[in-house]
Amino acid sequence: MANTPRSSSLNVKENKLANEAKKRTLAILNDALKKKDALLLDDPREFEEHEKPSHFPLISTDLIIELISHLQKVTFRKSEDPKKIAFVYSKNRDGIIYLCPKFWAQHEFLELDSRPETLIKMTLRLIGYRNNEENTDISACPIEQACSIVMNHSTTYINGLFSCCGERSMDSVCENSLVSVSLRALRDAKPVLSRAEDFLEHVITKQSIRKRKNTARLVGKMLERVKKMRQSPLL
Repeated sequence: MANTPRSSSLNVKENKLANEAKKRTLAILNDALKKKDALLLDDPREFEEHEKPSHFPLISTDLIIELISHLQKVTFRKSEDPKKIAFVYSKNRDGIIYLCPKFWAQHEFLELDSRPETLIKMTLRLIGYRNNEENTDISACPIEQACSIVMNHSTTYINGLFSCCGERSMDSVCENSLVSVSLRALRDAKPVLSRAEDFLEHVITKQSIRKRKNTARLVGKMLERVKKMRQSPLL
């Protein structure tokens, strides 16, 4: 490959740290899978009638399973590129993640600009995902940031647990995260709003209502509001 940057094997210390980061990232993804009822979609089409969220992640269970499968097979090489954190040759799909000096300066545990976030991002690239692609599994919010921010714990790990949800593992995501709260709101509201829309559409067709213009106008406005709420990605 003509423009391939020079790379080498990791030294003993770097190899140990890289494999620890890989183990930690796999634990985080497996934890998301364990908490899939609160955080993931078994069917990415569940909210297909809604307008696609602009900054809200809708991540499928299948994608997390695919990430775990590929990350398990990943190997590492060392690059001295001073501008990058890590990179892959996605066209090769060779399962190699090249780690640069900036990688070692990243946070050890899951958060923004952390090693687990980087490994999730690089694995996504190995399997062909791009943040700007239209895909039923994702939104405009990058998946790695969805894990490190909106699926992550809102409290600091103190006295052996995260107080936001009682989770004791540091390598985990939160069942009470923003993703969980938002998905629950959508799921709870869907049947209620659907029944309300059906009811209002039935009411507005009644002759007795149509004869009263002000009442018909009010019911019409209520119907428009319910329809708009049903189309909203975040109620």
